[in-house]
Amino acid sequence: MSVDSILALIVAFVSMFLFIFIGVPIAWSMMVSGIIGFSIIAGVTKSLATFNFTAWSVASKEMLVCVPLFIGMGVIAFEGGLTVKLFALASSFIGRVRGGLAMALSIACGLFGAVSGSAFAALGTFGPVAIPEMTKYLYNKNFAAVVLACSATFAAMIPPSLIFIMYGFLSGTSISKLFMSGVFPGLITVIVYCIIIYIMARRNPMLAPGIPPKTSWKQRGQLALANIPIGCVALIVLGGIYLGWFTPTESAGIGLFLVVVLAIASRGISLKGILKSFLVSGRTVAMILFLLIGGYSLGSFIAITGMATALVGYINDLSLNPYVLILAIFILYVIWGCVLDAMGMMVLLLPILLPIIINAGFSPIWFGVFTIKAIEIATVTPPIGMNVFITEGVANDPDVKSEAIFRLVLPFVAADTIVLALLTAFPQICLWLPDTMD
Repeated sequence: MSVDSILALIVAFVSMFLFIFIGVPIAWSMMVSGIIGFSIIAGVTKSLATFNFTAWSVASKEMLVCVPLFIGMGVIAFEGGLTVKLFALASSFIGRVRGGLAMALSIACGLFGAVSGSAFAALGTFGPVAIPEMTKYLYNKNFAAVVLACSATFAAMIPPSLIFIMYGFLSGTSISKLFMSGVFPGLITVIVYCIIIYIMARRNPMLAPGIPPKTSWKQRGQLALANIPIGCVALIVLGGIYLGWFTPTESAGIGLFLVVVLAIASRGISLKGILKSFLVSGRTVAMILFLLIGGYSLGSFIAITGMATALVGYINDLSLNPYVLILAIFILYVIWGCVLDAMGMMVLLLPILLPIIINAGFSPIWFGVFTIKAIEIATVTPPIGMNVFITEGVANDPDVKSEAIFRLVLPFVAADTIVLALLTAFPQICLWLPDTMD
């Protein structure tokens, strides 16, 4: 690396950290930092021309068409009330087990993840429903909140996932295979969470003292019938991708169409509500697009400096055990979780880490699962777990405090870390299903 490249890197990263510290959105922080760094190497005119080309090439990528479609599918399913009965269905079967309502919330979030790739949508869907219901049976409110905060992260792992789409876009990896790689890790995490909830509730009965009344098989059948439509949508979307019938974009379009039809047929949403949902989706897409442009701008600058190549060479010279490298990357994600949200971490770190991982012999598809699991952990880990603070706001209850949620979050962080270790030791858990698509 030349002296100019090193100077440009220092100035760019110092600028980016300064912008983030003073509250500038991460997308703009990365954009401006990349432009500043490139200007030091090649001049302002060439830097701006390169930025314009980068912005156009990102915005015109065909694979991004599926992003607004999947977002719209999740938003309309939420606004149309198509997913609100998932919690009732799960609780009707396991609600009477010690901590059963909390387990039901975790399972419902997993099911919700199959129609929406947004953790925020999961928080908005189940927060107003599940926390009051659990409180009615004397569940500790902060215990209910921590289950919601952690379980909402399932939307990032269980397909269709927006973060998987971003990972595929940034890494050039098949989005269809990435979706399938998240199925088993997502299911395993749901099971492990239920075990952790049961252990916590048994060890401290005051967390979940109440037991709801017994539900008849007739009531369970009615709830199951009420959830069949949204279940069929998830099955068509994911099954179509797995079987090769649809591309992710085609699958997203079909899923959005079906959700709109179901929402209208159930009278859960009006035309005005659909238009509002599209507006919300558009804002989310705009945020993602700016993040990608910012990430590509900074990534292009880093590539020109030769930093990634130099890092790969340096790590090779260290002769690190591959699993020590993975541990270091995991710690890096947890630390960055104190500063950035999930998408910000993905866009900023992936262009730097992916060449290192591939050079170490790991599958980029497996690393996609690893990255998302690490990000899930970072979003609930103290002192700054974004999901925890959002859950506190969604609960809108003076008894629900982020400090109390953080005191209860450590068993879930430990559970996620164990799952991550399992996925690292046995990568075929992630890779088997994608491999069957060849």
